[in-house]
Amino acid sequence: MLTQACSKNWYWFILFIVIVVLTLIKLPFFNLPFYWDEAWSYAMAVFDMADKGPTLIPGHANEWFTRGHPLLYYFTASLWLKVFGANVLSAHIFSFLISVIALVICFYAFAQITGRWVVGLFVSIALMVQSVFLTQSTMLLPEIFVMMLGLLTLYFYYKSKWLGYLFAASALVLTKETGLVFIAFVLFDKIFLRKIFFLNESEKNKQFLKETIIVFIPFLVFLIFVLVQKIQLGYFLFPEHTGMLVTDPKTVWSNFQVYAGQLIWGQGRNIWSIVLLLFIVWASVKKVFDKNEWYLLTSVLLFIIAYLLFSSINFFTTRYLLSVIPWYFFIVIVFIYRSLADRKWLFNAFIVILLLINTVITFTLKGEGDTVLTYRRTVELHKQAVNYCESQGWHEKKIFTGFLMQFNLKHPHLGYLEGNKPVGQIVSEDEAEVLIFYSNEPSQLYDKFKNDSNYITVKRFGNREAWVEIIKKK
Repeated sequence: MLTQACSKNWYWFILFIVIVVLTLIKLPFFNLPFYWDEAWSYAMAVFDMADKGPTLIPGHANEWFTRGHPLLYYFTASLWLKVFGANVLSAHIFSFLISVIALVICFYAFAQITGRWVVGLFVSIALMVQSVFLTQSTMLLPEIFVMMLGLLTLYFYYKSKWLGYLFAASALVLTKETGLVFIAFVLFDKIFLRKIFFLNESEKNKQFLKETIIVFIPFLVFLIFVLVQKIQLGYFLFPEHTGMLVTDPKTVWSNFQVYAGQLIWGQGRNIWSIVLLLFIVWASVKKVFDKNEWYLLTSVLLFIIAYLLFSSINFFTTRYLLSVIPWYFFIVIVFIYRSLADRKWLFNAFIVILLLINTVITFTLKGEGDTVLTYRRTVELHKQAVNYCESQGWHEKKIFTGFLMQFNLKHPHLGYLEGNKPVGQIVSEDEAEVLIFYSNEPSQLYDKFKNDSNYITVKRFGNREAWVEIIKKK
């Protein structure tokens, strides 16, 4: 018993060290201005709600910022800002704390599900070194919050902790519509999959009915939200989002292939998937799993498929994969662990090597999207460009620029402006005295004005693939 306690404490200590390393990596990102969806949508919504007062009732905060989503994330973040300050640093600290809590939950949940602390530890570290998690761990975006609640929902379900499930699942559907996928899957699992695997095991009808009702309650919670939204705003779901739904079967199948490919092949996960294929063969030949383990692995796989299918009919961006990435690593690491159960040292060495390779890949990924660490270069250049415009006194200048830069120039709370006064009047390209082009939002008009003798480049900021160029009319 003492040995087990020491072993458990050792894993907690390693996780603590991992979190310290994560903190050191992310320190330069805490004061970065908001970027992309974080800036024009979520920060706008959270700061708006913080200003008006945190609420879960639709219609109080600006609906064009909240986009008709359930409001728990906005409520929680705005409440934090009200208490600890409405600024970039405070918002990013909030996001980072959520990310740390998510890692701890990931560690504990998978350790409890498998009965192996080492599995929980390796799944949480594998999650941490993913570029999408590492990048977004300080960003004011809801996906890690959703991932955390999703982990809790399935953990409580698999462990039959029904009160915990009820709270986690209800919070999940009040955070984002994606939560319905979790609830629908749990219903399917409860009614069908468990019956298939445990057909010969008796189950009291009263208990089964009670548990099924509990599983269903979060649906009712979401239904109450959309009914209130209909009363307050005139629609159940945000019209712009419902217009993005894909119904053509060929397109859905094509999307599914793309999204599944991103999950198992993107950002260094290809090496994990290749290893998984090898150990699937090994485990099948050696017959290392019992019925309970096969049920759990099958259940998790079906959940991942269900989530990807939902993504295939909906608007999709890479960060949405965060909800299934921990479960993907759960499958991979469990297969390796059970295949090497009698060679623990080899299992540990194998996983550590995979983690190191994935970490190297993460830190060598390039780009300007919000799922790679190099987005920092772009943000810093945008800030330099905005500050240059301020220094020139262009507060009343007629400026043409892209969608994102318009927000950067206009809203001080996004972190780009040094002062509190917006810069420029946003106009069409034909009316503009100043035009601002930049690499992460390419414009076909760039070459036109770059080669026009009536315009001159007055300033260019660059850092490797990222750049911002300011062009002025002569």
